[in-house]
Amino acid sequence: MVSFFHSSPDDRGLPDPLRIVRWGDRTYLIEDGKGLEFCNDVNSGLEPRRDMHGMSYLRRKDVNSSADGLPSVPDNWRRCLLGQPLSGHVVRVETNSTLVVDLGAKDGLVVGMELSACHPDGTGLFFLRVESVDTAQCLARDMVPDLSARPVAGDVVSTRMALLPPFARREGR
Repeated sequence: MVSFFHSSPDDRGLPDPLRIVRWGDRTYLIEDGKGLEFCNDVNSGLEPRRDMHGMSYLRRKDVNSSADGLPSVPDNWRRCLLGQPLSGHVVRVETNSTLVVDLGAKDGLVVGMELSACHPDGTGLFFLRVESVDTAQCLARDMVPDLSARPVAGDVVSTRMALLPPFARREGR
């Protein structure tokens, strides 16, 4: 853990404290309390990134460094990292923004994880946050409900947006 001396209570410098996270040859500084967000970025494929722009602090010289396997995170974050991307489907729509998905604790999901979804034909794009988890299913909420495009039963769900139909076709997967 890294802490900083702030010259005044109004100092708007770096958040305090920050955790050092090493991933291959990379070093990140992650805000205390933002471990799940970092793990969501790893699970979604946003990290390791290929440029300086991202939600976590990355040492400038590390942007082109390798990041093999999974990052070395504190024990209480480890359960939030997935060894590989998950894919599933919307089982049913509970409300306009709450869905039941066929992924659960047996798959490694925990409350707060983020999922992406789209219709099987590749239209629509939805961002979901897991609100509750049982063994084989989870309840997820659409984080940006759009009344013109709504998730429906049978929609494709993944922890990695690049595996969804419109992106997978583009990348030849």
